[in-house]
Amino acid sequence: LITVMFRKHWTEIIFGLVLLLIIFVPHTADLGRFQGHDELMRNRQSLDSFRALIDGRWGDIYSSNFGGTNLTWAQTGYRLYHFLRLRLLGENVTLATMANYGSDFNPLPGAIFSALLLVILYPFLRKLFGWPTAALATVILALDPYLLSEARILRTEAAYATFITLSSVTLALYARTHQRRYLIWTGFWAAWAIATKISGVILGPIIFVILLVMAWERRRTPATTSQK
Repeated sequence: LITVMFRKHWTEIIFGLVLLLIIFVPHTADLGRFQGHDELMRNRQSLDSFRALIDGRWGDIYSSNFGGTNLTWAQTGYRLYHFLRLRLLGENVTLATMANYGSDFNPLPGAIFSALLLVILYPFLRKLFGWPTAALATVILALDPYLLSEARILRTEAAYATFITLSSVTLALYARTHQRRYLIWTGFWAAWAIATKISGVILGPIIFVILLVMAWERRRTPATTSQK
């Protein structure tokens, strides 16, 4: 059975592996050539978030500055990883000393985060368009100079644009299938877009209007059919 499945889908399996390379290699190779203003700000925010985490101030883990919450958490997660790695290597470090260690900035967590969003996007595109179109669209997004440059210097725009795309694609899937799970996904990705950049609140009224139009069309279609 496994052999038959592999023979049937071998092209898609191989291209899926190639797709992962196309996504991750440009995002993660040769990082850290320079730091932008946003990167320095994310570093400060992740330090504040990390200190709130080890102090038990759970409400302060959320970024108090504008946007970029998920990127700040990605950097905070890197600090935790860095702490565990040093402890496993026998270094005498504590969470308190890590909270005062402000020079361990690494753009890799943010770059991996943005790359993973494209990996998550692919199956939704595949459901909507089929795998060849989905793969082509994902490759174009992965190699898009704007998204790539924004992801590599840890700005919010790359993740923000991808979250909006995820919300739009899942809304299109809901319009096609009327399955409630896709509507839940739409709201989930829209919420992450807002957490990434506050201007994402515009998604709320846009989605609401689209849902109203869909409901109106659904009521109108049976009436039109019966008149004919």
